[in-house]
Amino acid sequence: MIDKRWIIWGELCMGDTVVGYVRHNNTTNKWTLDTVAWKATCKSISEAGANAVRILPYGVWDARPNKRRSQFCPYQLDPVTNLWNFGKWNIDYFPIMRKAFEIANAAGLTVWFPWFDNCQLVTGYWTKYSPWKNNIHGFKSFYDKRADGYCKNWIRKCFQKFGHLDMFWPWGNELANGKNAVDWVGRVIFPMIEELHIPYDRMTYGFTMDEAAYLGDGKFADKFTAQDTARKEFGMTFPPEANKYKVIREVHKCGTLPLDDHCPYGHRPAQAAFWWGNKPVGPFVLSDDGVHEWPTSTDGGRPDAARLKSMAAWAFKYKNCIGIEHIPEGGSVAYQANVFRAISESYRGRHGKWPSNYRKE
Repeated sequence: MIDKRWIIWGELCMGDTVVGYVRHNNTTNKWTLDTVAWKATCKSISEAGANAVRILPYGVWDARPNKRRSQFCPYQLDPVTNLWNFGKWNIDYFPIMRKAFEIANAAGLTVWFPWFDNCQLVTGYWTKYSPWKNNIHGFKSFYDKRADGYCKNWIRKCFQKFGHLDMFWPWGNELANGKNAVDWVGRVIFPMIEELHIPYDRMTYGFTMDEAAYLGDGKFADKFTAQDTARKEFGMTFPPEANKYKVIREVHKCGTLPLDDHCPYGHRPAQAAFWWGNKPVGPFVLSDDGVHEWPTSTDGGRPDAARLKSMAAWAFKYKNCIGIEHIPEGGSVAYQANVFRAISESYRGRHGKWPSNYRKE
């Protein structure tokens, strides 16, 4: 990477019907990528300074005009049971995603591709569109031991189809914070890292972050979390132990209302800065994923450009904070490009130059 920090565009859901770029023809039951729109958006966001895009395997959040038939995902929907079959791939999925990743790379964006998404396992209106909850095999979660083989096959397939591209491999999006998820990492993720020889510094992970007790003056109580457990076991599995400091930690829900003057962007970024900011414990990134309460936002409650500019300037003071992610929730491409230009201004203020992708308007 040429830049000193990651500026990450969290596109997340390529196949969602409102914010996505993958289209479904119900008559032919075929999926296509809107390459014109995707190229244009990648170019605009990249030239605003972003150097990475985070894309989930699929989303489950928007309306589905043709119900499960309209759900873009890697697996085939069984026509008899109306459940997904993890033993059969959607033949349109991998060519579409490969093309999308190639376009992103060509625009100067490294693709961060989480293998799994814990959010869709939480029960809600979207549950009926989650293959992990609705499949012919009977499991209801990728943490279920019965799903281990399918999880591994999925990771192998991703590496086979996308491994030659400029990729990062997050283990999953907002993994559950508990022993069940940590055990799953040991059964599924670690063996695949070893089998596929995945570079340690090309991986990220994040578990739903415990909020430790705030002690005032920007200080937080010590708390051993699932993140720490997974990191400790990584060091033991892939020695020397210092290798655990190569994997990037992700911290979501950054940019909320202040705790106080010492914690101007909410609990979690301040906690991360206190625990990890300048200590020899490896890198982390801050994300506004999960933030919906910023009062002046026209972007689904996400922090606006001014807010993200100031948060980036604050975060970049910490040597281990190697990136800022913004997740668009609304607004035009021009609006979002303005947000990334604001973050890029803070990058320039810290490093004395614009991000390498940045182009003046």
